Amino acid sequence: DEAFARATAFLPVRRVLTALALFGVGETTFLTATKAFSTPAAICGTRGCVDVLSGPYSSFLGIPLSLFGVLSYGAFAALAGWPLAAPPTSPAFVRRDAATRPLMVLLSAAMAAFSAYLLTLLAVVIRSPCAYCLTSAGVCAALFLGTALIGRAVPDAGATARLGGAGAVAAAALSGVMFLSTPVQARPPSAPPPITTVSERGAMRLAKRLEEQGATMFGAYWCSHCYAQKQLFGEEAFARIRYVECAKDGAQSQSSLCREKKVPGYPTWEINGALYPGEMDLADLQNIVDGKKPPTYFPEGAPAAATK
Repeated sequence: DEAFARATAFLPVRRVLTALALFGVGETTFLTATKAFSTPAAICGTRGCVDVLSGPYSSFLGIPLSLFGVLSYGAFAALAGWPLAAPPTSPAFVRRDAATRPLMVLLSAAMAAFSAYLLTLLAVVIRSPCAYCLTSAGVCAALFLGTALIGRAVPDAGATARLGGAGAVAAAALSGVMFLSTPVQARPPSAPPPITTVSERGAMRLAKRLEEQGATMFGAYWCSHCYAQKQLFGEEAFARIRYVECAKDGAQSQSSLCREKKVPGYPTWEINGALYPGEMDLADLQNIVDGKKPPTYFPEGAPAAATK
C-alpha cells in the first residue's frame, strides 16, 4: 500500500540519517568527556574552540552545551533508527516509520536552528573559528535537509513548514533565554593546561642545553601543538625552558613581545636569535642546539650573524 511504499522509499535516507546522528553523538560525547575529565586547550587549535568548551557560553544551568548535543543527537538517532530494528517488510516497520517522520522533521529543524545560534555567537561574540562547532553545525544542517527536503519525510509541504517552523521557534526561544541568562563578565586570563608527563633523562639534558643557550618557546594556551610540545619534554624538563604566552587573553600574556619578534605561528622556538616555527621532536631540537640544523625562518630584518 501507499504507507509501505513511502516507508520503503525513505529507508536509504533513514539509514544515512541514523549514521550521521550517531556521528554527532560521538563528537559531542568526546567534547563532553574532554570538558569533564581533561582540558579543552588540549584538543583545541583556536581560541574560539576553547571559549566554546569552557567560556561563559559553554553551559546552561551548569550543564555543558555539548551534553545537550549528546541528548539531541541521541534522540534523533533513536527516532531514525527505531524502525530499522524491525524487518523492512513487516507492519511494525511501516508503523514506526510513519510515527517517527514528523518528529524527525521537528527535531532536526530545532537542532539546525540552535546550531545557527551557536555559529552567530562564534562569529559575532567570540570572533574566532571552532572546527568542532562547524562540524556539528554541518551535521545538523545535513540532518534537516536530508529529513525535510531530500527525503521528504512529511510529503505535505505545508505540514513540513509548520513542523520545521515550530522546531525553529522553540530553538530560537531557548537560544534567547540562554543568551540573556549568561552573565556578562570579563573572562579571567586563561592558563595553559598542566603538563602531566614525566621527564626522561634525554629531555632533561636537552632542556638544560636550551636553558644555557637562552632558548624561548612562544605559544598560546589554546594551541594543541604547544601543549603536545610541552608534554614531549615533561613537567620537570619544561620548567627549565622559558615560555612566552602570546595569546592576548592568556595568563601572563606577553603578546607585544610576540609581535615584536614577528612570531609566525605557535609553537615557535627562538634559539640563538633564530626562529624555528612548528612542533618539533627532541632529536630536531638537539640538532639545532648542536648547530647541525639551520633555521627555517628569519624574521624580517633579523641579522644573519644571529642565525648561524
